[in-house]
Amino acid sequence: LFFSVFRFLQVGGLGLVIAGAVLQLKYTGLLDILGDERLATPIFLLTAGALCALLGFLGCCGAIRENYCLTVSFAVLLALVLLVETAAAIAAYALHEPLQASLSQQLTLGLGRYNRSAGVTMAWDQTQIQFACCGVHNHTDWITPPDSCCVHLSPGCGRIEQNLHPAGYLHLLCRSLAFPPSKLSVPKTRDESNRLALIRILLAFSFDSTCVCNGHGNGSGH
Repeated sequence: LFFSVFRFLQVGGLGLVIAGAVLQLKYTGLLDILGDERLATPIFLLTAGALCALLGFLGCCGAIRENYCLTVSFAVLLALVLLVETAAAIAAYALHEPLQASLSQQLTLGLGRYNRSAGVTMAWDQTQIQFACCGVHNHTDWITPPDSCCVHLSPGCGRIEQNLHPAGYLHLLCRSLAFPPSKLSVPKTRDESNRLALIRILLAFSFDSTCVCNGHGNGSGH
């Protein structure tokens, strides 16, 4: 059963690498809606996929070959991932105001690239339609709001202020990330907590599986 965890890491990691590579090659102009192209989704997918594939490879090889060095490397890397995740969660909570300001700045820079790149334009339009929002903070971020800001889509609807979504993307994003409600007056949802808990359970199960593999290898050697 524990080998399925390693296979999951390998297959999932390779899948992320392939998805990131396809996005990077096929949509070279798509930098998401952020101002810094280093924050683009394909880069995150490639990095996360490579890390997952490496962890799965080390764990699987270490368990099959009963190699102490590979198994310890897997355990150390997995422990580092847990530490980084915990540190990031603490930092995100403690530094939510600077992070929110930085995110607002990056989104504003990305908004400035609207109509300069087909990929950026498509990303903003899809985001505003999907999240029912307009701009970073509200519709005043736009000189001329695009039609994707409209509650009811129709050609030229962006010129009618009463038909524009009142909330900006940053507000909805911060709500989904559960920033402190004192700043946004939005209660924290359980969805994000459940997702983080599931990730921690999977990582803990992977770590426990490594211990089982290591113990199994030592036992078979006697």
